[in-house]
Amino acid sequence: YYMCFCMLCMYVLTVNIMLINLLIAIFSNTYADSKAKSGIIYKTQRASVIVEFEERPWLPNPLSLIYFIFCVPFKVLKGCCVKKRKYSSSSNKKDSRSDSSQSARRAQLIEAECMVLHLKKEDDKKDGLALLEAQNKKISAIVETISNEIKQSTLKQHKETLTTSLTSKRLGINSFGNTVSQAMMVHQFHKPAVPHRYSLSSEEYGKRGFSRVAVPPDAIDWETPLDFYDPPEYTDDSTSTDEPYYPDSIQFNKDDGKINRLSYYKSYYLDCTDPLNCRGRTGLKGRGVFQRWGPNHFHMTIVTRWYKAGTGKQVHVKSRPVLEVLLMKYKDEEEKQIYHLPSVQVDMCDPLKVQNKLHLKTTCFNPPPPENGQNLKLAKFRKLSLLSEEDADLNQAFSKHQMIYRGYFDSSYNTDNAWMEVEVINVHFEKPLADRSIEPGNTVAEACWQRLEGKVAVTNSEAWLLKKACHKLKAYNPWAGESLM
Repeated sequence: YYMCFCMLCMYVLTVNIMLINLLIAIFSNTYADSKAKSGIIYKTQRASVIVEFEERPWLPNPLSLIYFIFCVPFKVLKGCCVKKRKYSSSSNKKDSRSDSSQSARRAQLIEAECMVLHLKKEDDKKDGLALLEAQNKKISAIVETISNEIKQSTLKQHKETLTTSLTSKRLGINSFGNTVSQAMMVHQFHKPAVPHRYSLSSEEYGKRGFSRVAVPPDAIDWETPLDFYDPPEYTDDSTSTDEPYYPDSIQFNKDDGKINRLSYYKSYYLDCTDPLNCRGRTGLKGRGVFQRWGPNHFHMTIVTRWYKAGTGKQVHVKSRPVLEVLLMKYKDEEEKQIYHLPSVQVDMCDPLKVQNKLHLKTTCFNPPPPENGQNLKLAKFRKLSLLSEEDADLNQAFSKHQMIYRGYFDSSYNTDNAWMEVEVINVHFEKPLADRSIEPGNTVAEACWQRLEGKVAVTNSEAWLLKKACHKLKAYNPWAGESLM
């Protein structure tokens, strides 16, 4: 019984709500129709009133009888005259109608005219919308055509710029030097927006008494004219190198078989005989602390292993495994408390990564020092023999290396005429190589494994490389969501 009563109540309530909504919808529809036709109805009624008052006698009752007495002869005469008229064309014939029929016809004509005006307005609105859509499509097609033409013209100008020399009046550059097609290509591992922020910093050269000239952000590119640009020049004479003091006799943008002077990034310009930084102005001329004029190629090795706790299981943070990276601190930078990745400067292409392996052995897996009283000459030969020995585990790890980055490196040591370019690879250690003890070399103050479950003390440029390595290995990234460059 109670269930039936509840269902009945729900039914009544639902029906009432539906009927009320239906009534509201009917009222809304009626109101909309009335509002749409209100203008026509008003004009029609107004026309009917005007016609009615036009035919009504101008004298009030009962004086209107006099008006009808005088109108009767005129109406009779008018009717007789109409019957006698003959027209040659049937289209010009008109039948006599009574006053009431003429009034109705006039009202119908006015109503039809009002209807035509209303429909004409609606058609004008539709035609206006159609016209706007057509114009929009036409404008979109024109914009697309113009953008395609601009892209084609830009590519054409870029090719012409690379193959022809620029005028010295515009750029202050006398010649490009020889352009090599290999140097013109941007490497596939190169980041599209190459950073160029630390190259404008005076942090390192300020300690040597040289400050960079401030370069406006919109005038970094060599193609942007910058009047009175005359930065100071610095070349470190203590750097051990066979490079000439002036680069007059060097052929840039070439690989002569001894020294590779091709850029990993793109071909670079020449100001007379001086190479110009491929990323733009830095505010300081000269060779700086580098060994070579132009691009100085460095091979960096990101050595990693999985971090495992005392139980021997991998540690995860946010469902990602944690890496350990091999970092070192050089003796000449011991007071900075900043670690670096193992890196070595190379003059030639090294596809087998022999230089990387040799540098890693000498800096992180260095042979033990000679015992007391041992001949230093014999100790030197013993060290060379250990370095030259085949290391099967290390060779296997390097054979599976992954490319991380190859291109321009934003360094505070870069100058207008000498800059750093890197080829960074990742070598992942597994057992037994991951458990090998670390023995720092003579130039290294400390070499150790550091966990990447948090940020480590490295420069932003090297942190950017570690961030890319974590992404490559699908490991936990402590710099996730942070823009380092």
